[in-house]
Amino acid sequence: MILSIGMIVKNEEKYLERCLTALKPLLESVDSELIIADTGSTDGTADIAKKFTDNVYHFEWINDFSAARNSTLEKSRGEWYMFIDADEILQSCGDIIRFFNSGEYKKYNSAAYIQRSYHQILNGKIDYGNFSDFRVLRLTKRLKDVAFENPIHEALTPFYNPVKHLDAIADHFGYIFYNDGKVTEEAVEKSKRNMLPMLKILENLKPGEKPDMSVYKEISDCYLLMEDYDSAIKYLDLGLKTLNRSNIAITVYFVKKAAVLLHLNRFEEAAKICGEYFGKKNPARSTMLASDAAMHYYLGEAYYRLERFEGTVTELGAFFDAYKKYLGGGLNTDDLLYTAVSFSDMQLKTALLYFYDSCVKEGRYDYADKYSDLFHALTWSDDTENILTFIRLKAEIMKNTDYNGLSALHGQLGEFGGRQLLCMLRWRLFDADTNERLNIIKNLKAASAGDAKAEEAAEICGDYFLNGAVDTVKTEKYLKKYETAFNADILCMMIDKNIDITAFVNASDFFANECAHAVFSACKNITRLLENYDTNVISPSGLERSAEFYKYSMAQAVSRGTDVSALFGKYGSIGTKWRSEFKGENAPKEIEAAMIAASAVSAFEKRDQKLCSDELQRFLTAFPEFLPIVNAYRSSTEKEMNAAKGLSEFEQMAMAVKQNIRGMIRAGNISDAESTLSEYALLCPDDAEINTIMEEIDRLK
Repeated sequence: MILSIGMIVKNEEKYLERCLTALKPLLESVDSELIIADTGSTDGTADIAKKFTDNVYHFEWINDFSAARNSTLEKSRGEWYMFIDADEILQSCGDIIRFFNSGEYKKYNSAAYIQRSYHQILNGKIDYGNFSDFRVLRLTKRLKDVAFENPIHEALTPFYNPVKHLDAIADHFGYIFYNDGKVTEEAVEKSKRNMLPMLKILENLKPGEKPDMSVYKEISDCYLLMEDYDSAIKYLDLGLKTLNRSNIAITVYFVKKAAVLLHLNRFEEAAKICGEYFGKKNPARSTMLASDAAMHYYLGEAYYRLERFEGTVTELGAFFDAYKKYLGGGLNTDDLLYTAVSFSDMQLKTALLYFYDSCVKEGRYDYADKYSDLFHALTWSDDTENILTFIRLKAEIMKNTDYNGLSALHGQLGEFGGRQLLCMLRWRLFDADTNERLNIIKNLKAASAGDAKAEEAAEICGDYFLNGAVDTVKTEKYLKKYETAFNADILCMMIDKNIDITAFVNASDFFANECAHAVFSACKNITRLLENYDTNVISPSGLERSAEFYKYSMAQAVSRGTDVSALFGKYGSIGTKWRSEFKGENAPKEIEAAMIAASAVSAFEKRDQKLCSDELQRFLTAFPEFLPIVNAYRSSTEKEMNAAKGLSEFEQMAMAVKQNIRGMIRAGNISDAESTLSEYALLCPDDAEINTIMEEIDRLK
């Protein structure tokens, strides 16, 4: 018999059937046997096992995984022995079958395959984009001194060279320790359990005796899951100090320590340990290793966080090169027998975004697209934040290549990403010079070919930015056919050219708050456009929604520290127009607020400070949600009125503080008003108004 396959199981019904079904082609194609030791299952594990083999027996559990494994090894009859866990599912047995049936196995003493471990549950499902690859030594020629050692994290010892690195990959579900980014209680308990026998091994060492090369690493892993990072680093340092530096197993300690230091934001230390790994003082790295990929990534991230962008470009470029080599099977190096290498979607996305951003900051536009094939191989459809960041960086890079390649990129981004790309470039037109506008519009039209909506939008953009005109008929026809959500730039064009915006604001999917946020985020000139817009062109049916849009625009201006006095005046003008159009009718809430704003603005223009203040107070009484906007307007108008009275800047500031305190009182914030008045009294103790304001506060307590 060529091959014996041994397994130990306990309550494994969740994955066992899938595991054994995946093994079936190997058992049917190679002269082999399957031996299963059940260590005390209380579920249906044994029944499932018996469907695949008659060699199922009970092994009395003695808290020793090696003992259980050795029982299957002792019962095996094959020339070779293979072991596998119940939560490992081979993607394909093809290369293992070929290895034995071709006779190639006769040239080797050991063989390994890749164990691909998944690490977390995300939104109730296994996150298949988050994994690490570990080359596990699972097949050996049955030599008499080969046996399992260690009561936990057992390993075949010794294993003899030469080792065959098989192409087989086994999906592994035993290390799913995170649920939506948080360590599971099960993982913590498992770590506490696993750590005890490892610590016992260290306690029992004789003077001068060194432990197995993996012990410090296993203890560190347990502390990491328990989020005790200081202890984890302590045992990683012990491994680096104790192990022979020429032993390739030392690589795992470098990789682990760099990862922990990055997690703790200790970037200088992370860069230093990466430097030691790549330096001449690390004889274990005599040639390129699979671990190089991880260390290039860690060093690239450390440099990025330290704003050493030139180094980021170099290191992440090396990471991508190593990753491509790994995908092609070119990094099946022996370090993978000791350390896992991770190439998760999220890590690759992060690396690409850091790389692109560093290329932009360093002006390496010619180099930025060298790894664009990696971008297209990743899944971005559900990753809104990262795809938007990528598009922004990509736009910066394309700017320096006259936006060539826009059509190709648009086609590769999918529906959401492609739409975001075109939208972002349309906004960019507002700040571009003439030559850049020509390049954007030319490529926008090319990228939009075949998409009627995008083609019509590109045509409207061309009319506005190249010819300085907006075709009202064409624009309104477009707005009747398509949603407004991604067309806020067209609203800005209409406002700039004093075109009635009723068709836009009355659309069923128009949301004033979202639209205001979009235009203030994307258009640097939006405040000027809104201040200069002639609200008299708005149709009567569009006044209410237009007033709502101006309200949220004022809120955006306040949040950005922009003077709102002119916008407040425009808001009031909408109320004035409504009054003239709908004489005697009851105004809707939005218009009522705008009409009071118009009264306050009129009082200010007449320099009637008391009436203006009274109208603003009436405004706040009816619409308290306007407090930040009213305070901003009040501050601006009072400053101007006080300046006109010839008050000094200090006197104006004192006046503003007192008005602010009175505003707190009106808003019911008595405690804040009292605190602010006390601070003011220390600066201006002789101000007679202090006692008057204090009396107002005392009356309301």
